[in-house]
Amino acid sequence: MLQTDQNGQNVLPSPVVDPSLSARSALQEKGREKKSTRGGPSWKKEEREFLDKVGRELSKKGRIRTALPGWGRLHIDRALPFICLYRQPVGQGDLGMGDLLAGEASYLAVSGDKRSNRLASAILMKIVETIGPQFGAFLIVEIWSEPDRVVEEQSEVPTVESPDFQLYYQKNSDLSATIRTLEQSLMTLKFQDRRSRVTLHQARRMPGVHGLPPLALPSKVEGVDCAAIGLQIRPIFRSVGGVEKGEIFPILFRRFRRGLSRSIRKSLFRFIESQTSHQPPHFQALGPRALKKLVWEVDHRLAQVCDNFDYLFQVTPVNSHGAWLAFQKKGFQKDPEFIYRPLPCDTSELKRQLFQIPVEEVDDPALSFLFREKQEELDRVISLMGDRNTPRFLPESIQVFGQVDERLENLALTILERVSPRSKTPRSKPVTAQRLAQHAEEEIRHYRGLNPNFKVSAQIREDMPNGFLVSRGELYIGNKTKLPSHRVEALLQHEVGVHLLTWFNGQTQPFKLLSHGLAGYEELQEGLAVLAEYLVGGLVNSRIRILAARVLAVRALISGATFIDLFQLLHATHGFSRSVAFHVAMRVYRGGGLTKDLVYLRGLDWLLDYLGKGGDLEPLWIGKIGYRHIPFIQELRWRKVLDPAPLTPRFMHELKVRERMEKIRSGMGVIDLINS
Repeated sequence: MLQTDQNGQNVLPSPVVDPSLSARSALQEKGREKKSTRGGPSWKKEEREFLDKVGRELSKKGRIRTALPGWGRLHIDRALPFICLYRQPVGQGDLGMGDLLAGEASYLAVSGDKRSNRLASAILMKIVETIGPQFGAFLIVEIWSEPDRVVEEQSEVPTVESPDFQLYYQKNSDLSATIRTLEQSLMTLKFQDRRSRVTLHQARRMPGVHGLPPLALPSKVEGVDCAAIGLQIRPIFRSVGGVEKGEIFPILFRRFRRGLSRSIRKSLFRFIESQTSHQPPHFQALGPRALKKLVWEVDHRLAQVCDNFDYLFQVTPVNSHGAWLAFQKKGFQKDPEFIYRPLPCDTSELKRQLFQIPVEEVDDPALSFLFREKQEELDRVISLMGDRNTPRFLPESIQVFGQVDERLENLALTILERVSPRSKTPRSKPVTAQRLAQHAEEEIRHYRGLNPNFKVSAQIREDMPNGFLVSRGELYIGNKTKLPSHRVEALLQHEVGVHLLTWFNGQTQPFKLLSHGLAGYEELQEGLAVLAEYLVGGLVNSRIRILAARVLAVRALISGATFIDLFQLLHATHGFSRSVAFHVAMRVYRGGGLTKDLVYLRGLDWLLDYLGKGGDLEPLWIGKIGYRHIPFIQELRWRKVLDPAPLTPRFMHELKVRERMEKIRSGMGVIDLINS
């Protein structure tokens, strides 16, 4: 409810304080405040020096990141026509509120005591006077928490509250578009299956928190129109009842912070568009560009964990050729025995290193999500690797790569029904591993001519008899591998034009994880790689059938089929040759049951849908990312945290490829690729 003072004017409810913030010493007033001969306040030496520093740094660099005298922080990433404000109430608990704005490009967090409030007013005045004239207008967005409501009945179960926002603005301010944007964006937020409620309030005076002195900021400073918005937040991310009263719900808090951040940036974008001379290209461009040292430390340490192993090497048999010969000799009736490389690391030690990484301390909402997601995936992959050839391997593989849903299974069955096992394929001579390596080196030299730092290579390995594997900038080719000549170009673009190229592009970015791969990157990576095969005319019917067979193989594996059962299903029922049926089954049953092979068809299916709906292909080359990461990558590009990808695949510049891409954008599914 909106409260009124003794004069009948609207006032705002009182907020409460974060122990993490109040743990630091607040600026304490000592004695009465003296007035100068001109009637203004007298400042302590450290306060005066601080205000001089703010003006000097903003005038010279347009940015400042510093602690306040006593308690608080001022963070201005660059000159922008806004600042977000949080004033910490004195002597109360306000869990989490002090961290909500820490991921924004311009914010001020300050103690709410009388003297600190006066200093905050002076800081804001200095900021507006220094930065404001560049834009002609300036907006202050202050947030505070709704007072905790009393829980009438004590319960051991914490109370789950509906998200509620009270939005305050000046009655005569020209903020209608800004307020409407913020209101609409907040209303789209949904937490714990409960939609947000937003209530608007007009105030005669500039909004301020009840119980704290109003900010001494005039409506106009040397030609700069100043405006303010107040946003009271119900802190649903912390408990208000039960045995957990006063505790933060960390997962809910991170979701809440990201949703609030997007809403605030959208409204700031609308304010800047309509009220200032600045024209940012996107609302996410208003996010911070300079990142804290902790961000780079977390990225580096996660990459170090990745450097300790390559799980595909550890679950790929070194005796696949010998196992095939033995399988033949036993009349295709006895399960083959696979031999694996020794593990190169202590999985328990790796996990210890992994969970010592302070991912939870990253306050940038986008990067916090990406880092935490990767940490969780590495935990699963390390378990997967350590549980090789045990009953735990398959359930852990399903956790990492998922399983076959009804849509994907039906797509695979349709492909096998539409494409006959006797369909014609081009006759061509087989190309040996040595020749394949030479072709790959020629392709690599092309990219090295465009960028001398493209230092990758192709190697033949005797401990990997058949197939191809890309790992950390190297293309490994099994020494007994042979490939029909009509498939060579498709193979080169799959392995070099996609896998090696995105590895290199990721290497050029400030984040090491973009070359190692964000969590779940394989699906989009393999979808891109198979798309490349189609674009260069190498996705022949036999290849599409194999992708479908891999999906059915994973489905059979999860359903409990034995190796022999799957081999017979592929050979006798679906018409694959014995050698192909063995190879597909081996890939799926390796390690104890690896479900990764479903991502090729699933990734292609998703990618075609994405492109058909107008999705942009260009950001997908930036590194090894998953489809759910596209909005995050776009945000980081708008913020100029990430650079454009230095290389794009050679084949994308060919006329035939551009023609095929036009067809895909008009709407094509996987079935439409058959014989097209």
